[in-house]
Amino acid sequence: MRDEREIDQEALKKIWADTLDVIERRISKPAFQTWFKDDLEVQIKNDVLCIRCIDNPFRADWLDNRYKTLIFESFRDVSGQACDVEIYSNEDKVYSFANTSQQDERDSTKHQQVAKEIQTLKNIVSDYQEKLEHLQEVVNLQAEEILNLKERVSKVET
Repeated sequence: MRDEREIDQEALKKIWADTLDVIERRISKPAFQTWFKDDLEVQIKNDVLCIRCIDNPFRADWLDNRYKTLIFESFRDVSGQACDVEIYSNEDKVYSFANTSQQDERDSTKHQQVAKEIQTLKNIVSDYQEKLEHLQEVVNLQAEEILNLKERVSKVET
């Protein structure tokens, strides 16, 4: 059974065209012509609006850093659906429109890398805890020695 919020590809084309109309009204014509005209592919995957810039990674980076909020708001206003927005270029290996199993594999690999990094950090913390415990023992021994010296001094003085 299809999720009611899921948008089919034909409906998405219409919604994206309407979204672009909204964006075109909100920014200058040269900016729109430069950053939004042509060579953008859109797809919705798991409530994420995925935009792929066909021509170059700089454009993807520019859209991501400067227009992502505008894209999110315009798409939400047109579709009534608040989707996360992800922007990619052909050079990005993060997302594949054609093969989500590759994305799943990359996600799994990334998860494994993060798990390894977490384990490394846990080991570092454990090492520091052991060093701290050792230092605490040294401090306690030195405190005992100081007390013993004070007692001796006090006995000598009396």
